Amino acid sequence: MKVKRYKKAQKYLSFYRNNFGFRPPYHVLLDGTFCQAALTKQVKLTEQIPKYLGEEIKLLTTVCCITETDKLGPLLHGASVILKQFHVRKCGHEKNPISAIDCLRSLMKANVSGDEHYILATQDSHLSHKVRKYPGCPLLYMKLNAMNLEAPSEVSEQRAKTDTAATFEPEDEEMASLEQLKKAELGKTDKMPKKKKKKKGPNPLSVKKKSKPATDFSSKTIETNAKKRNRKRKKLNLPNKMAKLLAQSSVNKATV
Repeated sequence: MKVKRYKKAQKYLSFYRNNFGFRPPYHVLLDGTFCQAALTKQVKLTEQIPKYLGEEIKLLTTVCCITETDKLGPLLHGASVILKQFHVRKCGHEKNPISAIDCLRSLMKANVSGDEHYILATQDSHLSHKVRKYPGCPLLYMKLNAMNLEAPSEVSEQRAKTDTAATFEPEDEEMASLEQLKKAELGKTDKMPKKKKKKKGPNPLSVKKKSKPATDFSSKTIETNAKKRNRKRKKLNLPNKMAKLLAQSSVNKATV
């Protein structure tokens, strides 16, 4: 299972690298919910996240996330302590902090423009649902005690398809230059000269084999063959002397 999780993570990261310009070290934005889940499941984020992603990372948070976890009371005191260990990214709300959801959404919008590339680590389903609507926004969540990188959303896949199609479509100037080159090489004709097809022999597999001459099974031939085979045996005529001797021998036996 671990190998499958790591392979999926590398597959998804390669998608974001090829289509949205993600490069290591990856910037991972964390909120209080993710840190609280790591605390309850006793997961060391500084060790497990780079091991799972397989690249160098930078763990980041914002002032809005820290202030929100502090306001929620002693239940999230451990999560706020973990958050304060990471580097604080400037979000523009330092003087007037806003909710963590709105703050992280504003930072994840930078992924769309391509100015910044963040991986959002959160357990908040409401926040992740809103972020999925933005193309090129990876989501990292925790299930049981294991890290999981979510598969790219449909919006991200559609954006990647449109971008690749736009890059491979030739422009009008390129098409005009190609036509000029064709005319220069082939003359006025736009079409390529057709090659004459050579006559080929029949396929040897489709050719029928030569049939052998049929044997004659007529009644005449059967009769002649039967006559030839049925030979009569001729009786041998013994000489007269031998016949006499045999007759005498038979008489003598009778007298005795």
